[in-house]
Amino acid sequence: MTGLALVLLLAGAGAATPTAAPPAGAREPSVLWLVGASYGAPPRLSGTCGVMVPMGAHRDQAAVVFSADADAQVGLAGGALRLGLDAWPHPSSSHWTLSVHAVAARTWGNPLQSDPGRTLLGADLEVSLAKLLWASVGVLAPVGAPAGAKTVQSWSAGVRFPIKCFTGCPF
Repeated sequence: MTGLALVLLLAGAGAATPTAAPPAGAREPSVLWLVGASYGAPPRLSGTCGVMVPMGAHRDQAAVVFSADADAQVGLAGGALRLGLDAWPHPSSSHWTLSVHAVAARTWGNPLQSDPGRTLLGADLEVSLAKLLWASVGVLAPVGAPAGAKTVQSWSAGVRFPIKCFTGCPF
């Protein structure tokens, strides 16, 4: 029995050895949390909470930094979930970001360009200045709506503020 305990102790010590450090210039993923407000169609005035995660270990040398983002919007006349991909020319050379998102939305109250109680699916294209000031346009199609329900042209403009940054922001 003591032999088995000794083998387990030695195996555990071997498994606990430190791993090699990442190569010079490599960066761990950063996570940036953002909150903000926007106005647009269909939700009218809304609040936003989102997260942005840059991809790639060698962002310092990349000409374009890509990141994944997700946000939730809740407004006076609707809400939405957006999942997307951002392309950001190297952060030291440009502050403009171009993003494409898949969008799932639900309307209530008195939405712009849509009927209340609708579920909408679609996509939008966003342009932002350093992820802080942004504008987007998109197309949303009604799900489970009666025949002849109209496609919604979505649009919005807003402002976001970083609230927390982990592991080495800015990007």
